[in-house]
Amino acid sequence: MFLLNGLPHFPHRVLRDPPGVYHWVATYSGDISNNSVSSICANEAVPVLGIVTTQNPKSACAGADLNDSATLSGGNNPKGSITFKLYGTNNCSGSVICTRGPVQVTDNGTFSTPTPCNVAAEGTYYWQACYNSTDGINPSVCSACDAEPVVIEKIPVEISTTANPTRGCVGATLKDSAKLSGGCNPKGKITFTLYDAGDTSCTGPKIFTEDVPVDHVPPSPWTYSTSGGWPTVKAGTYRWIACYTSSDANNDSKCTNCNDPGEVVVIEECEQHGESPYIGIVGNDIDFNPFYFSEKHQQFLFDQEAMTFPYVGAPIRQLRTKQGFPCRRRK
Repeated sequence: MFLLNGLPHFPHRVLRDPPGVYHWVATYSGDISNNSVSSICANEAVPVLGIVTTQNPKSACAGADLNDSATLSGGNNPKGSITFKLYGTNNCSGSVICTRGPVQVTDNGTFSTPTPCNVAAEGTYYWQACYNSTDGINPSVCSACDAEPVVIEKIPVEISTTANPTRGCVGATLKDSAKLSGGCNPKGKITFTLYDAGDTSCTGPKIFTEDVPVDHVPPSPWTYSTSGGWPTVKAGTYRWIACYTSSDANNDSKCTNCNDPGEVVVIEECEQHGESPYIGIVGNDIDFNPFYFSEKHQQFLFDQEAMTFPYVGAPIRQLRTKQGFPCRRRK
């Protein structure tokens, strides 16, 4: 500060951060004929108003609800309103895409858009919130335009599948399920297709197909499954493919690939094991019953120790012996 023509002069405006109410004090140093004196601090309150904004969300799909909020602080009992505007440029020039408000302000606090904005085109958009003061004390102020970007983009749909079962015996019923994630609230259907045994490229006839509607809402992922299935009548390697077909412009359709892990099913001709050893005639000598000296008997004994029946997996050929039990004829 310096004196110009006997009056105090301030060559630069003083800026303060963070927002708040600041106070000027003017002090006269005095001279040989006059005492020094200072002004009263409370007489010169200078509110430094701040506005901080938060976009919600920061990224979204086309058509999603876009909202904004602004926190007003540091004002001296501010009065007025806040208007929210959405622009397509980072300097908030050009046409306003969407306007919400004005929202009445009666003091410092947080204020939000009363209703959301929606945009259909992909791109980056920018919110700006402006406080318009009507109290004659607090200054009007706007948020920085490039501080609130909102990215509108197409989110890829992801689909992963799991066959049930992936291995079994002839007669097993084959089913499939798909997990759908990502996307922009995807709608449509998933088509499950099963290809015949030996079709390694999934280009031959379709032996089973089922459409399952996609109608869930976020959050994802959601799992969709076949309600029916294909009962196998022959051995071989079968393959599933699942295709999501979108019913809107915000999501792309997507399929799994032939021979994807978890979608290849091996069906085998399974041998029957576990014949009852009690097939002899009561009173006969044991070495007159050839079953007790066969490999089938050895398999039966192993099966009894290894698992609970009925067993539907692949044949087990472990722990077999080539010779029967040493037995003696009863005297």
